Amino acid sequence: MASINSELLFELLIIGHFALNVFFGVRVIYSRRSTESAMAWLVVLFALPYIGTVSYLLFGEPRLGKKRMKRMEDIMDFYYQFCQRAFPSTDRQRIKSRINEPFWRLSQISAGKTFLPIGDNNRVTLLQDTDTIIAHMIDDIHRAQHTCLLMFYIVSAEGRVDDVLNALIAAAKRGVACKLLVDALGGRAFFKSDWPKRLTAAGVNVQQSLSIGWLSILFVRSDLRNHRKLVIVDYRVAYTGSYNLVDPAYFGKNAGVGQWKDAMMRCEGPSVRALTAVFYSDWAVENDQQLAETIDYVQPYFSHNIDLSEYNKPASRLATSQPRAGEAFTGEAFTGEALTGEALTGEALTGEALTGEALIQVIPSAPDKSFYVLYNTLLSAMYLAQKRIVITTPYFVPDEALLAALCNAARRGVDVVIILPEKNNSWWVSQASKAYYHILLTEGVYLAKYRLGFLHAKTVVIDSDYALFGTVNMDMRSFYLNMEIALAIYDKATVNQISDMQQSYLQHCESVNLKKWQKRPLLQRFVERCVRLASPFL
Repeated sequence: MASINSELLFELLIIGHFALNVFFGVRVIYSRRSTESAMAWLVVLFALPYIGTVSYLLFGEPRLGKKRMKRMEDIMDFYYQFCQRAFPSTDRQRIKSRINEPFWRLSQISAGKTFLPIGDNNRVTLLQDTDTIIAHMIDDIHRAQHTCLLMFYIVSAEGRVDDVLNALIAAAKRGVACKLLVDALGGRAFFKSDWPKRLTAAGVNVQQSLSIGWLSILFVRSDLRNHRKLVIVDYRVAYTGSYNLVDPAYFGKNAGVGQWKDAMMRCEGPSVRALTAVFYSDWAVENDQQLAETIDYVQPYFSHNIDLSEYNKPASRLATSQPRAGEAFTGEAFTGEALTGEALTGEALTGEALTGEALIQVIPSAPDKSFYVLYNTLLSAMYLAQKRIVITTPYFVPDEALLAALCNAARRGVDVVIILPEKNNSWWVSQASKAYYHILLTEGVYLAKYRLGFLHAKTVVIDSDYALFGTVNMDMRSFYLNMEIALAIYDKATVNQISDMQQSYLQHCESVNLKKWQKRPLLQRFVERCVRLASPFL
């Protein structure tokens, strides 16, 4: 009898496992994901009994949890109307006249999704080394009068980072409202230290982003991370770029890749308002209390009181309240003036009239099955290139569409340059990346390896017309899974500054030679190709 029961149980397990795999397989087939990702998951599900099923449950779909999704729905209507008030459409024609028509149309791809248009009158400063970045941040925090907002993927409290955190404590003690949002995974060492208690005791509001736990991993995908880096002071100055809050003299010194080389953009003007909207959206979705607090913090920038109940409505309501994609910024629907009773200018929000020339559009991205805004923007930009595409990224694992865009650009005579660090802190990503070298080199793409440390800056320059600058790596994790942010830059002066920075990197690079690359050992080639099969998961 016991033997029969055991056999029956075994058969039920087999049937149950097969049924689950069929169910998940159908979900994979019907999901909006790349072909290679879908094929990889189907292989894992049916080739790895039980392991594949558990893996899919943990990592197969971008699950953020019901409570978080509800808060995201609640904040979206508020975020949308905030953008309407903060970015009136009155300057559309003047901005359009300064941009090549194809790149103006490119800007509508993200504007239709994020409600953030191109803003002019921005003043920007490109900061190219960590000492300069930290010095500027500390100076601005010391000058803060009412608000300091910081968001980082990693905070490593050692070296000069202590100076930044102490400046934040000093600001809080003199009455400045200070908030620090740190990714739970990237900041796990920080949250184990005594710094969160010290900051909280001084009045700094410290919050984990996308918190994780042993129980939560069953309901929330734990590898979906907030990879954004933002510093906002008094709604007047903002920073974003590749820099985590770390001191490269200490951080990762045992990884064998050298010191991290980062870049940040210090911004003043309309771009600060857009970055502020992104910060508060991230802050508000962490818990219900912060959703209410967000309304209070931005209240001074509205001409009438905001009723929180108006924004606690299902996402389905948005379908009737939002204009068509890009409509809000063309004057075809209502403008910021129509909503507030007054035109909202840069002076109204920052306290001073700005005369900068930089044309900047803020593009935030997050896991979204319907549209991957940064990915689609980047692909479209590459097909607009006529002279050059120059990319710097620490992690390069393209999918077929991105690989084809790069190769096709090279075939039609565009100079395509990809600058990577000579040594990488991820063995898996490094091997997967190398698997693409041969096809890129064969098609005429120039590959360069930066030798003076771990080049962590994430930049893309298209001709002299367009640049992407921010937190986005050239891999599927950044495009599909992480919460990222980038500045799309449309004025030639700022684009050329970023281009000059890229050229300074090239002076310390060694090119990858096709003939030498073809002579690498067969075992190395085999390892690269095997790891490449896992690239959809990296």
